[in-house]
Amino acid sequence: MGVVIAADLLQTYANAGSVVGIITGASQAIHVFDIAPSAIEGFGFDPTLSPNNAVTMVGPSLFQAVGNAANGLPGASDFKDINSIYDTIQSQIDNANDLEQAWKDANTIPNGVNRGCILEGAPGCRQLVYPNGFASVYESDGGLSLPAPVLIITRNLESGNTAVFIANFVPTSAED
Repeated sequence: MGVVIAADLLQTYANAGSVVGIITGASQAIHVFDIAPSAIEGFGFDPTLSPNNAVTMVGPSLFQAVGNAANGLPGASDFKDINSIYDTIQSQIDNANDLEQAWKDANTIPNGVNRGCILEGAPGCRQLVYPNGFASVYESDGGLSLPAPVLIITRNLESGNTAVFIANFVPTSAED
């Protein structure tokens, strides 16, 4: 639900570009991480230098890492017991490391920009290309694993164009 709310806010206030869709295999309804090659198609990207395009994929893994980091904050009663303070501090350090890794996984730069799109015939459409696929931002450690929405935010670092898109992704296995 947080992904949908965030996308709605960003589309209203920060959407100067446009994402037409993403390609991660044959399906356009459900997407898979680590499928080579993958692409984001749309408008407003920097067509000359791929490092001028930044992509953030906000999925359940990042939301979980943020939640875990926030859950460990000490309360007023924790300060009465020095041992619980040390435990809380260590827990926060561990959660911060998880959050840092989730943030790194969420932010990527495409390896190339191609002219033309598969999903859109307009001449200005471009593809942000990921030859090895998108890095996973949604892991499951077994059990029932349903697809979940992933918020995709593209930013042209040169012009400031931002585009927002939501795609449903199947989780990857936590053992990978």
